[in-house]
Amino acid sequence: MTGRIPAALRMREGEDPRSKISEIFPEGSAFHPCCIMKIDSYSFGHIEINGRVYTSDVIIFRDFVNSSWWRKEGHSLYPDDITEVLNAMPEILIIGTGYLGMMHVPEQTVRDITSLGIAVRVSKTAKAVELYNSLQNKKKTVMAALHITC
Repeated sequence: MTGRIPAALRMREGEDPRSKISEIFPEGSAFHPCCIMKIDSYSFGHIEINGRVYTSDVIIFRDFVNSSWWRKEGHSLYPDDITEVLNAMPEILIIGTGYLGMMHVPEQTVRDITSLGIAVRVSKTAKAVELYNSLQNKKKTVMAALHITC
């Protein structure tokens, strides 16, 4: 199996695996190893997470940010739009509906998510950001799907 791993990234006996992180995920990468994801700031069309600025809707996983997230119907959220979140099975999913709350989350979507044992909190994105940050120090797996404009 080591034939598939570039020589520069192969671990030597006794080597700390964290020493290779910066080689695998260079600075500026959306991957944030060994840390708690924190939303530093949010305003219309702009969100800063762990020091990196995003200008598109995001899904925040435990250790990385998907900044290419988009929904099939733009301002409506359905389970198919968050398959990767549902597969990750967080204990809590926080959904930010936008600065003005324009993204619609149908009641059926909430029921489908909760039927999987995932608690769901839906609110305008500013409140969702506050809730997300407040839950980061708890011993729960929290993810967020945030619409950052309207």
